[in-house]
Amino acid sequence: MTRQLLNNISVYALIFALSFLTVLGFSSSLKADAPQELPKLTPKSPEVVAALDKMCAYLAAHYKDEERAGGKALAALAYYKYTGEKHHQIYVDTINAIKEKLTKEPGKVDLDIYETGLSLIFLVEYDPEGNKALIDAIYKSLLDRQKPHGGWGYPYNTTGDTSQTQYGVLSTWTLLKARQPVNMQSGESAIDWLLKTQDPEGCFGYQGAVAEKIGQPVKQSQTGLCMTAAALGSLYILSDVLNIGRVAQVDNALQDALKPVDQNKDVQRNYRSTTSPKAVAEVKKLGNEWFDKNFEVEYSSWPYYYYYAVERYESFREALDGTTIDPSPYWYNAIANRILKNMSRDGAVSDSCKTVCATSFAALFLMRSTKRAIEKDRYLGGGELIGGKGFPTDMTRTAVRNGKVVSKRAPTTAEEMLEALKDPDNEALEAAVDSLDEMPPELAKAIMSETAKQIQKLVSDPKPERRTAAVKALGKSGELDNVPVLLYALTDPDETVVLAARDSLCTIARKLNGGYGPMEGFDEVQRDRAIAKWKAWFKSIRPAAELE
Repeated sequence: MTRQLLNNISVYALIFALSFLTVLGFSSSLKADAPQELPKLTPKSPEVVAALDKMCAYLAAHYKDEERAGGKALAALAYYKYTGEKHHQIYVDTINAIKEKLTKEPGKVDLDIYETGLSLIFLVEYDPEGNKALIDAIYKSLLDRQKPHGGWGYPYNTTGDTSQTQYGVLSTWTLLKARQPVNMQSGESAIDWLLKTQDPEGCFGYQGAVAEKIGQPVKQSQTGLCMTAAALGSLYILSDVLNIGRVAQVDNALQDALKPVDQNKDVQRNYRSTTSPKAVAEVKKLGNEWFDKNFEVEYSSWPYYYYYAVERYESFREALDGTTIDPSPYWYNAIANRILKNMSRDGAVSDSCKTVCATSFAALFLMRSTKRAIEKDRYLGGGELIGGKGFPTDMTRTAVRNGKVVSKRAPTTAEEMLEALKDPDNEALEAAVDSLDEMPPELAKAIMSETAKQIQKLVSDPKPERRTAAVKALGKSGELDNVPVLLYALTDPDETVVLAARDSLCTIARKLNGGYGPMEGFDEVQRDRAIAKWKAWFKSIRPAAELE
């Protein structure tokens, strides 16, 4: 009896041990597949670049499958953001599809809010001046359909729709970034609606229930990660549009120096919001805490739409909160790996949005399109200005040039110009480069000929703004002798320097539309391709040239 009992115990112990080892093995496999163990991806990772190449090739071949004008606009936007190409049938067909939605009634278009926002964003990003009449008509329609409480939504509902409101808000920021006129009161109304539709727990719902007062949140329905990302992204965007908590930080002694010359183009700098920065900060804090606590990659409904909302929200959060930017943050890495896993061989992904739209949203996420747009916006880039970095030592002689505080007085004589260009520590350097445009071409070329060697040395200066000024100046010389240095500048780690070098090469080569590139938002593959083409061009003119 005792022996039998011991045998049974031994069997049970063995079963328990095997089960325990199995659990350990299963746990290890789970850990191995967990997002933090996945490959660290960035928009420049080879596998991400390969995926984006396939996605954009798919969009170019299948955009006609999307019947909606807004869907075509989304595909064209993703294609343009990634490739930088200015000439493709996708743009022609998309613009024609948008034009067909214009009605005879002034200020009206036959587009829902999603389509209106996406169409407007594409047109502004692609060609704001060439499509100005169309943009104005669509923007008027968007303003006309903003509801009295500040949100946007379906025409048959009085409630505001968080999902649709984000595209009304993003349209406003895109217009402002492109120096197009915007209605700032529309932004005030929208942010008021957002501040009054947060759930007490910090999340946001689909159809916003509006609280009587800010700071007295009411329960929301159909809450979740997607709507919270949409709302918080919109809140951050409007904080930037309305200068909430940012302009007030600038030292009063600098106010006169920071006033723009062109009041129409710099309406944002003059605007003073009536919205409480404290209220905005409190809503952001509660919302960020809820999102961080509840974040998940899996999202059963409209996952790619959700992923793009996350990228937009997290990008503005990084920029405006001044957080340390990890090149592969957890949320990006986890979602990027999931997208690559779900992508078909031809580059497509699909969900309820339909394949073309889902693929477009996925591409916009992978390339971090919002982050790239923010980096090109001089207002968000103005963090250095507010932080007090980069100020000239003599604050009594300052002005704003391209969003930066620089020496107010540009050189006015050839001698002063030469002095400024020869001295790498001269605070008038950037103003001197800008002033070359105002000189007779013969004088500008003569000055550059005299200072070329000194300017070439600045292409390796530690400060990116000086490297930018240097490559701009070399382009104004028009001399082929400066091409090798400009080719070197195309390898610069700062995108602003690279694009300035490209423009200078275009000036010397007399090429339009960015020449051989690279275009804004380029990746390393596109950069290498552009450099190879520029080298081939230069070799065709100077076969004996030796290029390192």
